[in-house]
Amino acid sequence: MIFTVINSMRIIIVVFSFFIATVTFAQLSSRTKDSLDNRFINTPYNLKSDYKTWTIKATCLPVFIGNSGLISNVLGMEYGFMKNQSISIDLNYIYSEDSHDMVADTAGVSHNTGNYSYSNEEAVFAYYRYYFSWQKIRESKGLSFYSSCYFRYGYVERKEDPAFSGNYISQKESNYAEGILFGAIKQCNYKRLGLDFNVGVFDKQKDIATIYSADTRHQGSSNIGVKIGFTLDYLIFVKN
Repeated sequence: MIFTVINSMRIIIVVFSFFIATVTFAQLSSRTKDSLDNRFINTPYNLKSDYKTWTIKATCLPVFIGNSGLISNVLGMEYGFMKNQSISIDLNYIYSEDSHDMVADTAGVSHNTGNYSYSNEEAVFAYYRYYFSWQKIRESKGLSFYSSCYFRYGYVERKEDPAFSGNYISQKESNYAEGILFGAIKQCNYKRLGLDFNVGVFDKQKDIATIYSADTRHQGSSNIGVKIGFTLDYLIFVKN
C-alpha cells in the first residue's frame, strides 16, 4: 500500500520541509549575487530558453487558532520537458488537533479542557503543468504563469473522545480528486529560489467509515471546492 510508505516518511517530510524553508529564507536574506542576469532573463520553464528546469518544492505551514492547530507539510519534485511543460509528484501530510474549554462529558463531569480530537491526513498529488511564454512579464517581474491539471489520492484518519456526546471513536476516509489550477512562480532576488502560488477548483469523491461505540456507519459523498496552494521552490536550470 502506498500509504504505508507515506506513513513511514512522515518524519522525513517534516524535517526536510523545515530544512528547505530554513535554507530558502537564509538565501532570501543573503546578499550573495547570482550569476544570472538582473532582469530575470533566466526564468523557469521558458519556451524561449536553451535549458530545461527542474524544481524541488516544499512547504511547512503551522496554523494555530485558540485550542485548534494544524501543521501542513508538502515535499515534491517537478520535472520539466519540452522547456515549458512539466510533470510533478507532491507528498502532503497534515496533522491537526482540537479541544474545548470548560466542557462536560456524558457522565456530567466537567473538564477545564477536554473533548479532544485528532486528524492525520496523507495525500499524493500528480500534476501536469503548461507554462505560458509571456516574455515581458517574465523578464521584468520574474513571474512565470502556468495552467495545470492534477489528480489527488488521499487518506484521512480522525479520532474523537467517545466520552463526550455525539462523538465517534474513529473515522477513516479514502478520497480522490481531480482539478485544474492557474498560478505563477515568482522568482526572488536570488533567482534560483521561487515562490509558487496557485488557485483552482476540484471535484472530490469520498468514502467514509465511522466507528461508534454501538455500530459502524459507511457513507459516500462528493463535493466541488476551491484549492489554494503555496510552496517554496528551488529552481535547477539544466542545459539542453
